Amino acid sequence: MGSPPSQAVEPSGPRGQSVVFLDRDGTINRNYEDGPVYQLARFELLPGAARGIRLLNDLGVKVLVVTNQGGINHTERDFGWEEYRRIESKMHADLKAECGAFVDDLLLCHHADYEKCACRKPRTGLFERAARRHSFDPARSFMVGDDEADLEAGHAVGVRTVLVESGWKKGVAETAAGRGIAPEKVVPDLLEAARYIVAELREPRERAS
Repeated sequence: MGSPPSQAVEPSGPRGQSVVFLDRDGTINRNYEDGPVYQLARFELLPGAARGIRLLNDLGVKVLVVTNQGGINHTERDFGWEEYRRIESKMHADLKAECGAFVDDLLLCHHADYEKCACRKPRTGLFERAARRHSFDPARSFMVGDDEADLEAGHAVGVRTVLVESGWKKGVAETAAGRGIAPEKVVPDLLEAARYIVAELREPRERAS
């Protein structure tokens, strides 16, 4: 399957204003080959994830989670809104408890893959929704995720992409490169992704000073 048509988001805020989009499962928390994080007991922050988000918080960029949660609608394993909200609340609480980290917003697609909705990554609806809620410049913003869908969506909207290898799926970088959606950077986890992004965003300021 090829990449979707480009849906690049027009810069909507002050020049240079950046946001960092984060996938959730496999990037912030552990994900599983046998199915989604559909029970509270399956939610577990990945090592270093909270510290990585805190680095981005300290830099002053907005951190926006964009996540597919089709299990909410999936007819074979529908975990429902109540359980989803318990899982999301745990994510926020665990990030805060570990090091005071926080996300500024969370945008989710609750549709199953067979519903073919416009907001399920790699489609770009979540990013378009984010553009309406938050002012940012795509050219100085980043998408961090563990899956081809994250990279494909990021490329389509014109943000810079970083692949983390903390999810269960292997060989993503090679497959993405073969499809023309290679990430700008490949790192082991969210902490290293945050360090890379912080360095990239600080460098132009340092050159200008």
